[in-house]
Amino acid sequence: MLRPELTYYFLGSVTLASLTGFVLLYCKLNRITRQLVSLASNRQQPSPQQAADQAAKPFDAELLGANMKTLLREQAGTAGSAERYRYIRSLASHGLEAHQIAEILGIGRGEAEQLVKLARLRSTKTVMTEAAA
Repeated sequence: MLRPELTYYFLGSVTLASLTGFVLLYCKLNRITRQLVSLASNRQQPSPQQAADQAAKPFDAELLGANMKTLLREQAGTAGSAERYRYIRSLASHGLEAHQIAEILGIGRGEAEQLVKLARLRSTKTVMTEAAA
């Protein structure tokens, strides 16, 4: 049998080793938990580039619409009456109202209404002619 001094020394060493192991495991667990929390917070927050892209999307859509309106206005301004009438007929066939067409082409609302009516009459006349033939 071991002497009591050695037994106490052995038990003390085992206890100290166990406590040291628990402390090391606790520190490692704490470090891993902090890393997981950091990764989760980084994942939830968009990067500055992603935030800028998301903020720019509505602006890009508005800019595209404005560019299209400007292009149509320029073309309508330089176009002759027949060409302007074709634009109006095309826009009306796509379901745009007279006030929307007037805004896009930069013409008076009354003029747009008259031209839309003429375009509808022409399409009705075309349908009647085709049906008679």
